[in-house]
Amino acid sequence: MPTKQRTTTKSKTYKEPDQPNKICQELLNAIDKGVNPWEREWRVDGAKRPTNFATGEQYQNSNIPLLYLYEGSRGYSTSYFAGYKQGQDLGLGKVRSGEKCCYCIQPQLVKKIENEGKPDQKDNSFMIYRYRPVFNLDQWETTPEKKELEKKLKGDQAPGATVPRYEKAEEVIQAYLKRNKSLKFRYAGDRNFYNSELDQVTICERDRFYNEASCYSTIFHELGHSSGHSSRLDRKLGTGYGSADYAYEEMLVEAASFQIAVKLDVPKTKPDNHASYLDSWSKCLRLKDGSKKLITALTKSTAIANYILGEDQK
Repeated sequence: MPTKQRTTTKSKTYKEPDQPNKICQELLNAIDKGVNPWEREWRVDGAKRPTNFATGEQYQNSNIPLLYLYEGSRGYSTSYFAGYKQGQDLGLGKVRSGEKCCYCIQPQLVKKIENEGKPDQKDNSFMIYRYRPVFNLDQWETTPEKKELEKKLKGDQAPGATVPRYEKAEEVIQAYLKRNKSLKFRYAGDRNFYNSELDQVTICERDRFYNEASCYSTIFHELGHSSGHSSRLDRKLGTGYGSADYAYEEMLVEAASFQIAVKLDVPKTKPDNHASYLDSWSKCLRLKDGSKKLITALTKSTAIANYILGEDQK
């Protein structure tokens, strides 16, 4: 009797889709069109920052600039997002044909303890990042359920209904300077920069800004650079203008500045040196490992934002 040969099949291994490259390319496409995906001078609905329309929870940390990237580059009129199943559970029906999903980053701690319970126990845990698909509310087919949800979400927070509270920004700036007594801060001239050798932030005279919003976003940008001082978060500073390191540092602090402005309800409007920021992003993203640098910058910028806000002290 012939013996049956046993066949084996290789088990499929899960491979995370190459989302960093897709996100990187979307940002480059927006920049090439002359669009800053993170700039908006008006509020279009009740969401002050990217919010899950199913749970009402605001997206956090690196997902703030990431979802604003999608919103700005694709021209969405709202800051509300949610997963496909979450939308269906609300009775929204289907996403419009041809629409592409957006992605948010979900950090996950992988615990790896060596010699657990022993005197030489070592914690080798590390973070991995998953990319979860979400859809903007604009992407769903128009149904009575969607219209009712939009009406509920907008509420009394229609455009122009609220005024940003700038005193919150002043409190953060003063608290940061108080915690970092060696850092010098001044208003002078017509340039904005951080001198790492002098450990000094210089902001142009306030009457040179278009409005208070552009002033605060610029201040947080330069304070972001100051966070890289060797006595603080210790990053590589002082590299030449136009270099890859310079461009990467610009990516970090502009994303951090944006997160701070959103968290403090400071409306983000165009600063004087807006074009040079985009140029730095473009140069860095076009490098061979540009997509990796983008995701790293978005996650690292959260640490910078939290450091300036003092949230790492809590």
